[in-house]
Amino acid sequence: MLPVIFFVAFLLTGCPDKGEQKPVSQKVKIGVCLADMERDGNRIIKKIMTERAQKEGISFTWQDAGNDAEKQQEQINELVKKKVKAVILQAVDPSAGPAIARTLTEKGIKTVALETLPANTPLDAYVASDHGRVGELQARYALEQSAAGGKTEGLRILVLQGDPSDLAAREITAANEAVLKGDKRVADLKVQSNLRADPGLARVAVENTLAAGKLDAVLANDSRLAMAAVQVLTERNLAAQVVTVGVGADSKSVRGIASGQHDAEVDNSPELLAQYITDAAVELAKTGHWQYTGHVPNGQYDVATKITPVRLITMKDLYLLGERASGSGGGNEQNDKSDQQSGGSSHSGEKQGGGEQGGSGENSGDQGGSGGQSQSGAQGQSGKRKTTLKITTQDGKTMEVELNGEIKSIESKDGGGRQSSGDSQQSGGANVSSGG
Repeated sequence: MLPVIFFVAFLLTGCPDKGEQKPVSQKVKIGVCLADMERDGNRIIKKIMTERAQKEGISFTWQDAGNDAEKQQEQINELVKKKVKAVILQAVDPSAGPAIARTLTEKGIKTVALETLPANTPLDAYVASDHGRVGELQARYALEQSAAGGKTEGLRILVLQGDPSDLAAREITAANEAVLKGDKRVADLKVQSNLRADPGLARVAVENTLAAGKLDAVLANDSRLAMAAVQVLTERNLAAQVVTVGVGADSKSVRGIASGQHDAEVDNSPELLAQYITDAAVELAKTGHWQYTGHVPNGQYDVATKITPVRLITMKDLYLLGERASGSGGGNEQNDKSDQQSGGSSHSGEKQGGGEQGGSGENSGDQGGSGGQSQSGAQGQSGKRKTTLKITTQDGKTMEVELNGEIKSIESKDGGGRQSSGDSQQSGGANVSSGG
């Protein structure tokens, strides 16, 4: 009778040596559809999000639209088939954004918009940099630099706006105008929109503006537009005479600042954007809500949002960008066409000539690497001397930038407009030296 009792107990309780089996936790599945992985900021975003995914058990499916709106729509359809719980969307064509958002919403997929907000569209989250502050910083810097250069009236300024349907572009431009239109020093303010933020169109806009007369400053909604302007100005030996300010601080624009060809960039903190969009997507996928800090009106809807701070970057501030300033931030280090054309020649003045090429090559970018691109100046520059530019600030921060050719002169200005020049000088709280 006793053996029968033990046998029945075994059937009821199971084998005592095997513990209770716990269900395997499923990774949260999130799609990331970016406009173009050739953008340095997007590469930084992918790097940081990938690191988080490995630590937190997140499954990201990456899609690179390559600046192709039709391709992006196809990629969205693929993400729907993969049954992702949320999609981070950086729209190639802002006007196509509402249809994409509707497709995702109808399938029960949460949508997080990055920087570009589709007009009059109900979204679950919107993460962006402070566009109003970006425009203000650009405009005030242009006025300050013009005054420091002795230009106190009759200023002619060109604003290179991105796509006219892009809210971010409109907000940056509106902030530019709010500062510049009320300033008596500005005689002519021209705003030129560029469909899909095409650097080629920006180049044409700069050429047309120059054909109509002098130009004192160019404010661009992003780095690619800014460097398209720098290229035109360099080719015409005007880089030293025109203040240029962009947004994004990509590798080309940073090299432009370091070499003196370009004045400034507003950094929109892609590292912080990466953290915020990851938080929003994961929280929405898991719980259906997220910890937003405000909301933005979008037509007949209000969209929950989180905004990142921005900062103005000039030559003396390059150290703040860390590895991005040394060209190792995952950016495209392709050789610049304008440098090949001009032979690396420089012009006197605050900025050196030898411009940078606007736009970037078409790679899949899916690996997050350089796609076989070489360091700046490495292609087609055999036999050409390279110079290392070392910048040291008063508080001990240093950075080095390698340039092609020899540096003829370096000039810098401090915040009060005081100017100094030479191979090694101290100005504005920073020491700048160069060596072959």
